[in-house]
Amino acid sequence: GSGNEKKQATKIISSLVNIKKPLVSGEKDIADEYDDVIAEGKEEIDNIFTTEGIKNKWEEKGWKNRIKNNKLILTKIHKYKDLGLSDEKNTYFYSLSHNAGFIGDMSESQTSEWKEKGFDGIIDNTHAAKLSGLIGDKKWIVVFNPEQIHIVGSKQDIEQAKEWLKDKNK
Repeated sequence: GSGNEKKQATKIISSLVNIKKPLVSGEKDIADEYDDVIAEGKEEIDNIFTTEGIKNKWEEKGWKNRIKNNKLILTKIHKYKDLGLSDEKNTYFYSLSHNAGFIGDMSESQTSEWKEKGFDGIIDNTHAAKLSGLIGDKKWIVVFNPEQIHIVGSKQDIEQAKEWLKDKNK
């Protein structure tokens, strides 16, 4: 479905997908150091440092300062949770924090990179669903090859699928 009541599918096609090594949605703790040059030149730097209490205010807010190449630089560690896709051990992580429409915007080169790393699909129930603005709970399942999709159309297909699923992890 599209999330838009006027554009909902009128026919649902039951299918099974075969994904052995998916990228899955998740979070990763990030701690980035952020630098901000706030003054250049000795006179400007001296003027800032002689302003009463300015240095203490920076420190209270977690900023550290240094002078390098005649520039006054404030530095702060920013900690946040990055939403993205990872393997099951979280050794590979692909950030989606700045890529809200990634499912529709996935490129062939990105898919090729994931295939080279051995991934064969994506299961995402956090990022794209939340940021896409769609209504209700969403789970995106993407496979990289059409051969991974088995359409269940007849009673025989359904019986075969039930038999196949008895021995498979869901």
